[in-house]
Amino acid sequence: MAEDDGCCANCADPSWIEGNWMLLCEKCPKAYHTLCLRPQLHAVPEGDWLCPSCDPSGSTPAAPVKSNGKA
Repeated sequence: MAEDDGCCANCADPSWIEGNWMLLCEKCPKAYHTLCLRPQLHAVPEGDWLCPSCDPSGSTPAAPVKSNGKA
């Protein structure tokens, strides 16, 4: 699945609901749900947002993708 197809880079789901918004990285084509990040974000951050790959502080790593019920 392409990174710029509008799907979450962690769970591959393109949809979003209130409380689990889709964040688009300001530096690359990746997108993440707010609840697919660790720590989870419970609000859309103000200003520019960088994904875990582009965040120089490394403070928001992505949650592991679950497959077959395993983390």
